[in-house]
Amino acid sequence: MDTEFFRKVAGEMFRLAFWSICGALAVVAIVMIQRAPQVHADTERQQAAETAGENLAYCEKWGLRAGTREHANCTLDLGEIRENQAKRLALGVQSLI
Repeated sequence: MDTEFFRKVAGEMFRLAFWSICGALAVVAIVMIQRAPQVHADTERQQAAETAGENLAYCEKWGLRAGTREHANCTLDLGEIRENQAKRLALGVQSLI
């Protein structure tokens, strides 16, 4: 009789633990979904700042001072190069799928 009682209690405890974990995972998933746009925007902002810094350093490395027309053209050229590379990468990923 005691073993049957123990099995029922153990089964109920397992069921309670299982559903508690499921509930916790659901809450975590909802929080992650809600924060995804903010995280994405933060990442894009950080990447844009890094790219701008890289562009500045690269163009100045070749003697094109910031604020000059040549520097602006250099930055535009780098933007074009990066855009073309992104397109090539996207096409490469699509061909893998």
